[in-house]
Amino acid sequence: MSEHEIMWIGRQPATDPNAALPTDDPAFEARLREVCAAAGCPVHRYIAARGRFGSWLLEVQREDQTHRLIWNGRDSRLSLDRPNRGGGWDEIAGETVAAGDDEALDAAMRQMLAGSP
Repeated sequence: MSEHEIMWIGRQPATDPNAALPTDDPAFEARLREVCAAAGCPVHRYIAARGRFGSWLLEVQREDQTHRLIWNGRDSRLSLDRPNRGGGWDEIAGETVAAGDDEALDAAMRQMLAGSP
C-alpha cells in the first residue's frame, strides 16, 4: 500500500490546527500495538489519518497473511480485512463501537483478531 496526496474537490474539510487528536499520541499507538501483540498478531504498520475523525489503520500479521484493522472514525466502525486474490481487500469482520470508548474498542479488536480467518 502506498500513500497518495488527496486532492479536495470544493473546499477542504474544516480542521482545528490546535486540536490534539488521540491518533497523534504515541501512547495511543502503543496501546493498539499491545492489544494486537497480546492477540498474537504483531503490527507491521500504523497509519493515522489527519482530520477530525481520528481514523487509523493497522497492518497486522494474522495466521500466514497480513490483515488490516481499520478504524473509521466518522462512522465509529472497526473492521478487519484480509487480502483477496484480485489484489484488493475483503472485510471479514466489522463492528460499530462508541467513539472514545477505549475498553470497547480494545475488546472488539481482540475479538476480531481471535476469530476464524
